[in-house]
Amino acid sequence: MTVCGGCRGLGAHQRHCPHHPNYHPWRQLAERAEDIGDRIGANDPAVANQAYALSGAIRRIIDEHPWRGRGE
Repeated sequence: MTVCGGCRGLGAHQRHCPHHPNYHPWRQLAERAEDIGDRIGANDPAVANQAYALSGAIRRIIDEHPWRGRGE
C-alpha cells in the first residue's frame, strides 16, 4: 500500500487513506457501486439504476455504522 502525502507529512491525506478524517471503508464500496452503474449505463438502464440505488443506500447508512468510535 502506498503511503499518502498526509502520512508522510507532505500535505493532505488521500481520500482512501485510513487516516483521512472522513475515511470509512464502506465509502469505497459506494464508489464502486456507482462506478458499476456508470459502466453499465445505457446498455441496461434498469441494472445501472440498481447499482446507483445500492451506492446511495450505502452512503446513507455510513453515519449509522461508524468505522472508528466517534471522536477518534
